[in-house]
Amino acid sequence: MFGKMKKYGVWTLTITMVGCLLLMPLSSHAQDNSGETKNSVTKKESSNKTPDISEIIPLATKLEAELAALENKLIDLLDIKQVESDFEALEKQLKIPEESIAGLKKLKKKSYNSLIALKNVLDKENKSFKEINEPLKEAISQLGKWRNEWLKEKKQWHQWEIDLHKEGTLKPLDLTFAKADANIEKSLHLILPRLESMLKLQDKGSKNQVVINGFEVEINTMIDVHLKSVLTAASPPMYSSSFFDELSGELWHEIKRGLRMVVLPNSKYFSSVWWILLLQLFVTIGSIIIIYQNKQKILSSEKYMFLAKRPVDAGLFFGSMATIVFYQMEKSPDIWMLFIIVVGGISFARLLSVLFKPSWERNFIYGLMILFIITRIMDAIHFPMPLYRVYIVLVSLLGIVFSLRWARKKGKVKVTKNGFFGLYLIALFLVFTLVAEILGEESLAFLMYEALISTMVIILVYLMFMFLIRGGLILLFEMIVNKESKTSESDVESSVHRLSFVMDGIIIVFAVIPLLLTRWGVYESTEEARTELMSMGFNLGKIQITFRLLINAFLILYGAYAVSVIGQLLFLDKIFLKKNVEKGARLAVKNILYTIIMFIGFLIALSALGFEITKLTIMLSALSVGIGFGLQGVVNNFVSGLILLFERPIREGDSIDVGGIWATVRKIGLRSTIVETADEADLIVPNSDLVYNQVTNWTLTNRHVRLKIPVGVAYGSDVALVFKTLMDVAKANSNVFQDHAPQVLFLDFGDSTLNFELRVWVIDASNRMPTRSELHQDIDSRFRKANIEIAFPQRDLHLRSVDSSVQLKPKDPGK
Repeated sequence: MFGKMKKYGVWTLTITMVGCLLLMPLSSHAQDNSGETKNSVTKKESSNKTPDISEIIPLATKLEAELAALENKLIDLLDIKQVESDFEALEKQLKIPEESIAGLKKLKKKSYNSLIALKNVLDKENKSFKEINEPLKEAISQLGKWRNEWLKEKKQWHQWEIDLHKEGTLKPLDLTFAKADANIEKSLHLILPRLESMLKLQDKGSKNQVVINGFEVEINTMIDVHLKSVLTAASPPMYSSSFFDELSGELWHEIKRGLRMVVLPNSKYFSSVWWILLLQLFVTIGSIIIIYQNKQKILSSEKYMFLAKRPVDAGLFFGSMATIVFYQMEKSPDIWMLFIIVVGGISFARLLSVLFKPSWERNFIYGLMILFIITRIMDAIHFPMPLYRVYIVLVSLLGIVFSLRWARKKGKVKVTKNGFFGLYLIALFLVFTLVAEILGEESLAFLMYEALISTMVIILVYLMFMFLIRGGLILLFEMIVNKESKTSESDVESSVHRLSFVMDGIIIVFAVIPLLLTRWGVYESTEEARTELMSMGFNLGKIQITFRLLINAFLILYGAYAVSVIGQLLFLDKIFLKKNVEKGARLAVKNILYTIIMFIGFLIALSALGFEITKLTIMLSALSVGIGFGLQGVVNNFVSGLILLFERPIREGDSIDVGGIWATVRKIGLRSTIVETADEADLIVPNSDLVYNQVTNWTLTNRHVRLKIPVGVAYGSDVALVFKTLMDVAKANSNVFQDHAPQVLFLDFGDSTLNFELRVWVIDASNRMPTRSELHQDIDSRFRKANIEIAFPQRDLHLRSVDSSVQLKPKDPGK
């Protein structure tokens, strides 16, 4: 029993000790927490603690300084009168869309473009309201914060006064508290009336927002009804009596009503787009000046001579196209957009009239621009739909006739294959438009007609714009690159092609496609179309990859590539030429710089896609394992390539002997080197073979190479004559380097010949084989003239015993 108790006691003691050890950190942690709680409570109490008597007067002085600062802040806070004036101006401005909406309601048929234009006007007014209301909202918020702070001060000073009065009244402190209370009341008196007036003004201004929201609801309803009617609703067929009833005298009143609905730009609009007007003026005048300064050079170019012949039209076109997107972003009135389009369209047609001599293309462009301008005018003035239907029918008929006429005369009017099919496609599209209009599907026909005209204009302007941009880039590179760095023309064209390729893609994605989707009614505005396109994408794990991110990553990578290539042309070549750096060193620096820039661009592109750069360490670790096992040869060749580029044991253009093959080095890469054999075959040699194996470079220090030509003459020949003849042969050849004197050596006595050797230096190693052939021919010719015999092997035959049956017997003279 005692043994069991002893045994249990040992276990109890052990468990107790372990429990104490485990609970010690917890208890200490609890003590720490209790200490922290106690400290926080103490700190909180100390913050609310009544200040010492010695601190009351300084705090009151500080409060007075805060009052002075408040007065200054209120002066600069917000001009209430200006805000009130802006709200009144906005209220007057809203009467214009109100009248337009009332006019649209009276119209039997509403134009989709007119509805979108009015929606843009409302968006513009909504933006104006936010620009007025946001500063007012921020001012009210700031006044509310100041009010709460001063009320808190009032409560705090009141509590301090009570606490100090418990200890006894001191007259100087009573005066201080009274002064502090007066300053607080003065501050509140400054804040509260202004806050009340701003709240009233905000309430008054919010009525404008209510009006705008109501207008937007009405416009959106009209747009939805119109879009639904494109495929569902039908108008009277044009061959029916109902349609002819619509062609009544009321159409003239509808035309006047539409003209009254035109929204004209006012001074407020021009004050908001002054920078766009300035930019347009700058681009227009700048383009005209540049064309005039380079007129002779432009005239010498067959492609761009039309710019020099129409410099004013070119300037107007550039100015209009460079700013039309900004006007759209500012929700410009439809009539102002019409003015910009008319200016740009007329100048565009006049430019192309010079580019195309009288032909079907010229007539097509003139006709297209006229139709486009007329269509936009009809949309702007809300042209009556019955007359619009007649107009579409007439245009469709004329378009079908001319398209088929030009397409059938393919051989006479020089229509290309693409133009041939394009004309038939236009004719087919117009046939569908014509049939839809005649059958009463006016909304569908209207959409098809306007979409077709707009699509052709957008594509033509885009092609023209990119054609001019490419020409401008070529001119810029020729002015900068060729004069400074003497870069070849192929490098210039290659660089321009790379840049224009990316610019084409950017313009297509961000401008052309959104415009086409808007014109085809898929989206209401180009901004909405652009936003929707950019938001499309897919999920890759937890990361959402959108089209915008992909474009950004591509632009970063291509930007790195363009920087490396163009930097080499514009920057490195200039430095290398000034420093007289040899070609191999230039190539090494360029390749390394290209690799570094592309690697940095790759990292930035990954970051733009949402990947964390820190996680690349794991990838690099895995890559290092792969390098250790499977990529040894690649890394070896890469390092060997760097050695070749920096140490320069071989260079481009050198003549080398690698593996018993004589070849010329054409290109040294970072992984392999391309050499060209005598058979003009390209041989790809890994760089490690050129570094670790023996390679004979015949042109490392110079391009001279020595030839050894053995010559054997017959015994008995005149040795002195042989010497003289061989020397004459060496001196007569123009490829032999005379600074290194030719040498003739009498080597030894052969079995059948006297062995000589002619040793000469050839000026250029690439001519060694032709020179050897010429020397052989000359030696043979001169030896013949000098009767010097080139020996051939001779053997003496000694007969010791011959069978009698084969012995030759002399003939009997008598027989």
